[in-house]
Amino acid sequence: MNKIQFENLQSLVLSQKHIKAQAIVWLQGDRLDRGQKVVELFEKKFASKILISGNNVLVGNGTRPGENDLSLKKINLWLIKKGIPKNAIITEDQSLNTAQQAKNVLKFCLNKKWRKVIVVTSPYHQMRAFLTFLKYQSKLGSKVKII
Repeated sequence: MNKIQFENLQSLVLSQKHIKAQAIVWLQGDRLDRGQKVVELFEKKFASKILISGNNVLVGNGTRPGENDLSLKKINLWLIKKGIPKNAIITEDQSLNTAQQAKNVLKFCLNKKWRKVIVVTSPYHQMRAFLTFLKYQSKLGSKVKII
């Protein structure tokens, strides 16, 4: 893929319109900045479930250079404080990186027979995360639409 093709693809990904889905997927990170978008999408009824994907192994300052990931419990509590019902939150806690998140989330979607998910990550990681999900979509034979 050359630079122009990549930029065109990136433009398409970043300009996708939100559509209703079965879940909003929050890819764990080192801040709550992604949370505002997750809450906004949930409140606008784009999905009735929030699936948090990550782990509690690589949490805290110093576990990975330049990162200080929040615990999944902290993310859950933050969502509840923002008014998200506890029964709307699902936690996938086995993923140590984006590749595992893509694989585990898509397997979860297949098991639940979900057809569409909205993946939320930081703008910096959005393209890489999207491409990783596409890769695992192909590997798993998944037809889940990734938004």
